[in-house]
Formats: sequence, structure tokens, C-alpha cells
Amino acid sequence: MKFLTILLAFLSVLIFSGCEGDEFEAVHYQGKDCMPCHRSGENAFSSGLTVYKRINGANLDSEGVAREHIVQLVLENGKTIRYVAGNGYGNYKMSTDLGAIDNFTAQVLDKNGKLLNQSNNNSHNVGRMACNSCHTQTGLNGADGRVVNFDYAQSLASSL
Repeated sequence: MKFLTILLAFLSVLIFSGCEGDEFEAVHYQGKDCMPCHRSGENAFSSGLTVYKRINGANLDSEGVAREHIVQLVLENGKTIRYVAGNGYGNYKMSTDLGAIDNFTAQVLDKNGKLLNQSNNNSHNVGRMACNSCHTQTGLNGADGRVVNFDYAQSLASSL
């Protein structure tokens, strides 16, 4: 019983610790909208997201996320902005001047730079920087679901 109590205490600290802190943890709000905690302050960034292995991946599922990928925005003007690994497996963040962003195409590449998945060309704009606010387990505002590490549209077409 004591072991279970200690384990539950450890897991609650791991899962429910606040946004503050620089320690890397396996679980850090995967799938949740990053921006309420990271829009300002010491740990602020411009955009954040979680990349998943499944289109309907659950929040806080550190085993269901895709790690070691490249996430980038290809702006309408041709410039590319890359994300860096964030706190928590599968999480990525980016800091840039949002005023310099026009319409963009979001892309997920493997660690060698091979394109795995992307949004429609120039289908996103600066108002869509809180990626997990639309790319939820069931999808909102026209998103099919999670940002995934495979071509979801291609996999849908091949299953018909």
C-alpha cells in the first residue's frame, strides 16, 4: 500500500506539475493548448504543438506521441521556420516574431528531413499558432484530429 501511495504521488507531480520549471519531463500536457501557460513570462514562446502517432491520440499520452521529428512552417514568402523540442515527449515549440508570418503550410518531417505530413498549402495564418487548440483528439475548426507523423489524407484514401 505504501508503494502505491508513493507511486501515485510521483505520478501526480509528473502529470499535474504547472507550466513553470525548466526540468524536462516525459509527460507535459501533451495534446493540450500550450499558449495559456506559454504566451508570456519566463517560459514564453510563439507557437506549440504535440505530434502524435494516431489521429485520435489521447491527451497526456507520452507513449502515443511521435518523437524526434522536425516540425516547420513554410511561409507563403518561402521562408521556413523550425520548431524545437519542447518539454514532454512529442511536444514542439517555436519562438519568432509573429508579425513576420504570413500564410503558411505546416509540415512534419522525419529526423532525416523526409516530408511525412503537411497541411494544405498556405491554409494557416498567424491566428492559428496554438496548434493543439484545433488539433484535438476529435479535431475542431476543420482539423481532422491530431498533428500526426504520417500522411493522414493518403492513409484515408488507401483505406477506401
